[in-house]
Amino acid sequence: TYVGVVGSLSGVKRPEYTSDNALTVSDGATFWTRSSLIVGQDVSNCTFTVDQATATVGENVEIGNGSTLATPALMKIVGSNARLTATTLKVGAEGRIVFDLADAKSSAEALVQLTSKPTFAAGSTIYITSSNPEVTKAEKFDVTLLSCAADMDLSNVSIEIDPDSGLRRRAASNPRALCVRGGRPSGLMMIFR
Repeated sequence: TYVGVVGSLSGVKRPEYTSDNALTVSDGATFWTRSSLIVGQDVSNCTFTVDQATATVGENVEIGNGSTLATPALMKIVGSNARLTATTLKVGAEGRIVFDLADAKSSAEALVQLTSKPTFAAGSTIYITSSNPEVTKAEKFDVTLLSCAADMDLSNVSIEIDPDSGLRRRAASNPRALCVRGGRPSGLMMIFR
């Protein structure tokens, strides 16, 4: 499945839709493909969104693997009920993953679940935010954003957390998962007599 990919495929010229290509799976819908999903290869403004829905990809998800992108390819995972399952995830230097935790729910089951190790090109970004920061600042919760079958190498990827979201990265005790915590941070209580 190609979203915004130009060039030839097996010698057949594909249409050159060079910008503003999007695939959105939302409101409990399901997307499924037996092979790979490639978003944004040598084009601009390509977005793949899973918004409170489910996407199952039989092979790889590739985001922003082109070398001439004027605007990064974007994958958005919105809400604690969003689920993306794939073999692996390949993020190019022009690729971004945005996790939008619009609702506060604890979940050990990862929003993005991979059966292999993801690949992040230098310069790629994971951005963690909440379109409803008041919710994520209320009840304390833990959520796993990304998990894989092998130890992840996050040295090439920039992980940014929206300071207004009330979210913070959980201690990286599990090298196979990226987890965040929301709600009131546990403080130190002092009692004076």
